Amino acid sequence: MKGCYKPEMREQIRTVMRWSGPRMLFVHPVLAVRHMKETMKAKKS
Repeated sequence: MKGCYKPEMREQIRTVMRWSGPRMLFVHPVLAVRHMKETMKAKKS
């Protein structure tokens, strides 16, 4: 995750995403799968 966040804030965001990410599969499955595909594609390049 790159951007203009300070390291402490970046870790806090990562913690929230670890908690909320799996729940997105139940709330918005299409958006969750699309996000995972885009993330995996971005990590390859």
